[in-house]
Amino acid sequence: MEPLLQVQRLNIDGHILPSFMIMQGEGCVLRLPDDLPPVRIADHLLGRYLLPPGAVLFGGRELNLTRRRGIAWIPAGGGLISNLPIWENIALPLWYHDEALQTDIEDRLAFWLEAVGLERKHWPNFLAAEPDELEELEIRQAGLVRGLLSRSNLLLVDGGLFAGIGARWQPVWEGVLQNYLEQDKDRGVLIITEGTVGLPWPVAAVIGAGTRGGAA
Repeated sequence: MEPLLQVQRLNIDGHILPSFMIMQGEGCVLRLPDDLPPVRIADHLLGRYLLPPGAVLFGGRELNLTRRRGIAWIPAGGGLISNLPIWENIALPLWYHDEALQTDIEDRLAFWLEAVGLERKHWPNFLAAEPDELEELEIRQAGLVRGLLSRSNLLLVDGGLFAGIGARWQPVWEGVLQNYLEQDKDRGVLIITEGTVGLPWPVAAVIGAGTRGGAA
């Protein structure tokens, strides 16, 4: 296996992240200070900001706007568009960004809907509903499924997705992420969690919180 993501003391909002590496086929947890929200890290790893040379390497090359398509982000709240039904929230990003993902979308959607714990009898109403018609758990399930369908090389997950979901669902979603890794050994998963959120998954590595300081 080769390095998938390499982060070298990235300075975000005055926090210097520890240098770390995620190998292909590996899942890790990045634990953050309470005042550094996971979305700030995701913004940088998705290439939305100009990064210092060599600060973030993805697949051995410097990360930039043109190379972020291999990375998907699952926000804690699902990240859904409020006026679109769940089916469009899930499918439209795939149709826009990658024609190769369109061919078997219905089969893969069925696979992941079942994997995250949705009963088949509820699928039609679930997919036709808009986000404000769903329970919070269902919104999180929809966001999780959307990320899983992307087939991204690196899946970034806000650890808040797991906050308060209870003993029933935590092992189910842990299994889902493990399944995602096992489907393609080139993939990696990074769960980004604030210090107040419990670690959701017994992953291979836990990366400590960044320190306060100036530019590295």
